[in-house]
Amino acid sequence: MERELARVLDQPVVLGVHLGPPRANRKPILQILDRQLRPLAVAKVGTEPLTRRLVLREAENLTLVGERDLGPVRAPRVLHAGVWNDAALLVVDHLPLGAATTLAGPALSRAMTMVARSGTVTRHRFVEAPAFSRMAEQARGLDAGPVREAVIEALAGLAALTRPWEHGTWHGDWTAWNCAAHGSEALVWDWERCEEGVPLGWDALHHELREQLQDRTPTQDAARGLVTKAPSLLRPFGVADDIAPDIARAYLVEIALRYLVDRQREKGGPAGRVEDWILPVVCAG
Repeated sequence: MERELARVLDQPVVLGVHLGPPRANRKPILQILDRQLRPLAVAKVGTEPLTRRLVLREAENLTLVGERDLGPVRAPRVLHAGVWNDAALLVVDHLPLGAATTLAGPALSRAMTMVARSGTVTRHRFVEAPAFSRMAEQARGLDAGPVREAVIEALAGLAALTRPWEHGTWHGDWTAWNCAAHGSEALVWDWERCEEGVPLGWDALHHELREQLQDRTPTQDAARGLVTKAPSLLRPFGVADDIAPDIARAYLVEIALRYLVDRQREKGGPAGRVEDWILPVVCAG
């Protein structure tokens, strides 16, 4: 790997490796330094079907957002993407995180809304959205049983909603550990879940939920609390207070499907047991 990255960057390199806690999408993250230990770039390596798909998808997403006006948002620039020894390999430039601070408050909201409205924005019922079509297909592919039935029930409730929502782009995994402030810039990385055709505001909901669940066992109270807070979280996106709870329920179904499709439960993470904390909330309406 060191030789391959030296070839990609056309200079000798030194590598540092980070491997996070066990989860379905865990992958090696390589900090690439020069011989004077100055940061050059970051690489992701996908070695299993899910992580290979995510790494190559992130390369596509970064290319897409790199062509858009994101205002203060700065995403990594792709230096190399491809396959090496059957592993997906993505190399991106180094963001100036050493001098960065926490991205929060109005600056965070502005960054999220810029991404949300950076591409085509459409207004229609959720059932007509590309995200809903994908979610319905994912639900049909789940293993037969009560969990699959509960997800399909929740989707049926969302399909029956008649109020139109605005749909745009989301980062897909916007958390406090995937962003930072650097002067007037909002540095945002880990774009592997970026997607178009989703309800505006899903990034704000995701950020809030991950903050609430950090180092905690997921509970139904956390899911209900997100629905309750949805109006205040989604106002920066121009979402009316009375439809915000339904957008939050749609987001929770999205996350339940993500964990089920990725088989997070099999990796031992408590969040993967969506029948314990998400599905009772979204099915209760």
